Amino acid sequence: MGGWQYQDLGDGTMRPYLKVWRDPAIPFAAIVDSGADFSCLPLQVALVLGVPFDPAAPIQANGAGGRYDCWQAAADLVLNCVEGPFTLARPMLNPSLGYILLGRRDFFHTFRVSMDERNLVFWLERY
Repeated sequence: MGGWQYQDLGDGTMRPYLKVWRDPAIPFAAIVDSGADFSCLPLQVALVLGVPFDPAAPIQANGAGGRYDCWQAAADLVLNCVEGPFTLARPMLNPSLGYILLGRRDFFHTFRVSMDERNLVFWLERY
């Protein structure tokens, strides 16, 4: 079970970021997001990773910022982190996101997540 410090990636807010990848040479920043029901990828990241989706079938979703248009991946996506591989179950693809969001439906079913907001540290433990 590793422990990681929250990070500020440039917007002045400390968050629980985790480096994730399919190819270790191309890592992405991901927010471990206990408030996200579903995991989401920025559309640009999905395109880089070759995630299949139907661009003619956008759907409306709700988030912290209100309603937005997005797409759902046509397949699951396996990514890696320092604790090993995990599967995102047909993640949502959002053109407005700056980072991958790791949500409860899949990431939190793979890992037990503990967060210490006072000390800005989080831990992952595989179930």
